[in-house]
Amino acid sequence: MAYILFTGMFRGCQNNKPELPKMSAEKLEPYKQDLVQNGKEPAAYISGLFDDHDAVFLGNMLFLEALQPKQQVDLVVKLVPEIYKKGVTVVGILNLLAKDQKKIDAVVTAADFDEKQVKQLLFNRFVLGGYEEYVNLLRVVWSVNKKRSAHERPMRILGLSPEIHFEHMHEEKGLKDPQDSVVYKKIYGDLIIDDFMLDIIKKQVIETKTKALLFLPQAYCIIRAKSPAMVTRYKKLGFDYSGSTAYQLQKLIGDRCASVFLHSPWWLNNDGRLSIEYPVDGIFDNLLRAVSSEYKQKGIGVTAGAFADVQIKKPYWLSRHFFLDPGDGLYLKDLCDGYVLLGPLSLYQDVTPIPNFITEANFQEAVDKSPWPNPESDGKGEKLTPEKMNQFLNVYSEFFNNLIGLFRVE
Repeated sequence: MAYILFTGMFRGCQNNKPELPKMSAEKLEPYKQDLVQNGKEPAAYISGLFDDHDAVFLGNMLFLEALQPKQQVDLVVKLVPEIYKKGVTVVGILNLLAKDQKKIDAVVTAADFDEKQVKQLLFNRFVLGGYEEYVNLLRVVWSVNKKRSAHERPMRILGLSPEIHFEHMHEEKGLKDPQDSVVYKKIYGDLIIDDFMLDIIKKQVIETKTKALLFLPQAYCIIRAKSPAMVTRYKKLGFDYSGSTAYQLQKLIGDRCASVFLHSPWWLNNDGRLSIEYPVDGIFDNLLRAVSSEYKQKGIGVTAGAFADVQIKKPYWLSRHFFLDPGDGLYLKDLCDGYVLLGPLSLYQDVTPIPNFITEANFQEAVDKSPWPNPESDGKGEKLTPEKMNQFLNVYSEFFNNLIGLFRVE
């Protein structure tokens, strides 16, 4: 079933291979100068933000709960020891359940690293959410804690996800977020995820006077804009939408909060049909083609300088759960404070599936919580097995690689 779903999606995207908007050298020059003069190595740029911020959102690419560039998670793994030196003791992620927090804390402060328990925690959040890079993230936090002195605060991984009932997702046709309030509440409960995460951050970060890196899909990291389209969408579902998690936190703590977007493909919503696009009208991808290799991985501020007045003109989806309505005027500086390049999109790799993530022991639970209809079948009429279900993780990777392949220059 997963294969059928992804094959259909890829064929649709393949017919809409993104074209990089053309920019003259003259038009590109101010952006090039800004990047060359002010760009910093990504880890140094993000770490430096904690000199005068308590919470830094790091907006990643996440689509269909699993499609994510390895480079983005690896950056967070690299950041952990560096930001700990800055007094940052929390890394918040959506890949773990909030209700598992005591177990998460136990794993990263234990005498020995319990990889089996980490895999179980990832499974608890999503039965096909088993990726090596997230195991590495918990491992590096455990390693930092292992080396800390007795008087230092331990570093924590903060689980920010509510319990999501993925098994009800197939009750909605297509790939849109549920438009029916009954189906929505079956999947997400009587809540908006942005508000759910905000409540945890207020209690676990702001009230405890700690600093946090919040590694979340870009949709939750929009800091100065509240999409009218999202207000309308949630109103139809029976909710009052107050804005993204970053937007609401910025209203609460002001300049102590910052948001950074990691370079990622965006999706164009054209009357409900999705096509993959170069982000920000291709400005950054034109830059990546114009600069030498030493500038292809940089972090840069976008609230001043050349990038501050880059206008967002299209109705983009930043994830399956959020879309932008440009309205009367929307600019890059409304979305984020900074932007990080990790190289050309065409070089991105998918996160690495954990071998044998689905076992005989958890197989039935994985089937019961699968987001696909008729999960007892593999889509070809054959009985589903743990081995075949593990192959679905590879299908995610295949789909990711096919999408990234659309950005390769012929």
